[in-house]
Amino acid sequence: MQLAVGICTYASPLLLKRCLNSLHGLTDLIIIVHGRYKGFPKVVDHTDSLVMTMEVIEEYSNIEWIDTQSHYDKEPAENELQTQMQHRNRYLDIANKEGVEWLLVMDDDEYIIRRRSASPQKIRNNLDLLRREIDSKKEQERYFLYNVASVQTEDEYLPSIHTWQRPRMLYKPGYFHYLDSAHYHLVDPIGRIYKGHAGHKLIPELYLRHDQQENDILRKPEYMIAKRRYELWQRTNETDY
Repeated sequence: MQLAVGICTYASPLLLKRCLNSLHGLTDLIIIVHGRYKGFPKVVDHTDSLVMTMEVIEEYSNIEWIDTQSHYDKEPAENELQTQMQHRNRYLDIANKEGVEWLLVMDDDEYIIRRRSASPQKIRNNLDLLRREIDSKKEQERYFLYNVASVQTEDEYLPSIHTWQRPRMLYKPGYFHYLDSAHYHLVDPIGRIYKGHAGHKLIPELYLRHDQQENDILRKPEYMIAKRRYELWQRTNETDY
């Protein structure tokens, strides 16, 4: 069974490193898509962001990465940038090429929380049992999108306290396609459209954490300003945001 993670990143080396460290021993492959989204103001020069990102990922042996702006000889014009949806579809393309069976979708400002009792092998065994359940059903009765809990605390004895369930685990991810920038707006391998928090059920023993206060400290102040401007841009330009 091949378990991969798909991550988009730009100008966030400290957050990316924390994210990658949390994946240690869990994944067969990490797919990194680097670059600035269309509508996201420039925080640093593209080359500088790429260098910072490469300095982080060169410490890991199981990473396949792509730079969305590598075909430009210079900083691309705003209208030449790819959208967030296009970035996300790039890691689905790589998952398809690599024959990935499960893909966990994360942002670079998220990281995995694991209880001591939840070893990587236990998580993988749970996914293998779920795979058998999925494959035993007729195609039209199968589900391909599953939820991962988002926890409020790092206390290993309170992992069940979570704010929401996020549709972040994709089975047969190479056959999915994003329909806009949202994590949850996709079409699955048999043509069903997911819009909203529509994962079939929760993946056991796997928890995402997103600590906004700590994230803000680890990012450049210029990034936070750019992020707020991007959110306004999305509301105007991406109707399904």
